[in-house]
Amino acid sequence: MNKQTVPNVELELFGKTRRLRVTPSTSNWYAQVTGGKRLSDLVMLLQHQVSASWAAQRTNEAHAEALGVPVDQLPAEETVDAASILDPKDTVDVEGLVPDVCAACWALAHWEDVAARPQGHTQPGELSYEDMEVQLDLADFPLLMAAVIEVYGVLALNAAKKA
Repeated sequence: MNKQTVPNVELELFGKTRRLRVTPSTSNWYAQVTGGKRLSDLVMLLQHQVSASWAAQRTNEAHAEALGVPVDQLPAEETVDAASILDPKDTVDVEGLVPDVCAACWALAHWEDVAARPQGHTQPGELSYEDMEVQLDLADFPLLMAAVIEVYGVLALNAAKKA
């Protein structure tokens, strides 16, 4: 893949703008950090999670509109949960995804640094994978999930079609 065909995606992460980009070796770094997991498998899982969340949200909004009440006032037994829509094999607790999503964002955001330093050591002031996992606010997690999907799932596929 020619890196000129895949633009950077800017993401504000821990007070600094990171430029995420997919390169052929991004998957290798991700696999090293996560002990052999494939980045494409994570992207597929994230896509399923996000799709289920959107479907549940649309269903709940339509149901609330039909009843004439705000979504947050729907009775619990009438609220659709995203987990109920997912195939059981795709159901992962959000907390269970945090390490993998952090690893993916770290690999995508630091590909130049990692390429320059294959040993993977961080420089002073540089965000480390461990820092991301410790500092991550779960409120920011959907943004990270979306960033991984956008960078890997969309831009990489577009680049592959143009190549």
